[in-house]
Amino acid sequence: MTRVLGAVPVPLALITMIVLAGVVLDRVYAGSLLTRLLVGAAVGSVLVSVAARRLASWLVAPLSVLALAGWTALALRLAAAHAELPGSLGAVTADAARNAIPRLLTAMIPVEPAPDTVLLPLVAAWLAGLAGAEVALRAGRVLLGYLPPALLYAGALYVVGPNAQPAIWPTVAFAAVAAVGLAAPSRRDGPETGDPSAGLAPAVRAAVRVRLLAAGAAGVAAVVGLAALLAPVVAGQVDDRPADPRRYVEPPQVESLDENPLIRVSGWALNPDQRLLEVRT
Repeated sequence: MTRVLGAVPVPLALITMIVLAGVVLDRVYAGSLLTRLLVGAAVGSVLVSVAARRLASWLVAPLSVLALAGWTALALRLAAAHAELPGSLGAVTADAARNAIPRLLTAMIPVEPAPDTVLLPLVAAWLAGLAGAEVALRAGRVLLGYLPPALLYAGALYVVGPNAQPAIWPTVAFAAVAAVGLAAPSRRDGPETGDPSAGLAPAVRAAVRVRLLAAGAAGVAAVVGLAALLAPVVAGQVDDRPADPRRYVEPPQVESLDENPLIRVSGWALNPDQRLLEVRT
């Protein structure tokens, strides 16, 4: 039981960090469908890696991709039903894959959850969970395993840009969850190695421990030094307005006839016998 409980904090931390990234991104979406879909992606990606820890490492990625395909199909079906889009799942998926990035960055805010606006966040969240779980759980590098969820969180902040209030509490929660996961004892897969200095002579063992303490102190000093150097720079950016990535994307071209349908009336007046429009109730 203790062994099982000891294996829970790191996967739970990874899931929570990915969900927080979804919460941050969902601030520019209408409704909460995106958050629910990303919760499923976070849980699914991490649990696949947890369930496959005893398998060969090269088997995890194909299994995770199969699970991703299944969850993506279900998520796109839910998003299409939410947006009331016609067409088959294959056609909707192909259209979403072709236009995921431009439609996400050119959609009006609040963004309506649709297959083309949820596909990219969904896949990014799943890949972040897969990469983070493999590095943190299989390799035992918890801090390095936090890098994919951190990049996902930074990407969510960048996509939101200046179009929402500052994400203070999600950021605080993200840092707190990461700290809890780091504080929890982690166990690397493979045979137990024990204390590497256990078989050494007392004098050599003492020297090894002194070197380890010195290395740890040097690491702490480096972190403190970086914090002291970067703190003024970060503080100076607090009042700056975030860049909006939407200004770098060219919006879809719209024909003048579609911008104002009344323009068609003049053409219809030349031939009033033709059908202009249909109204159904």
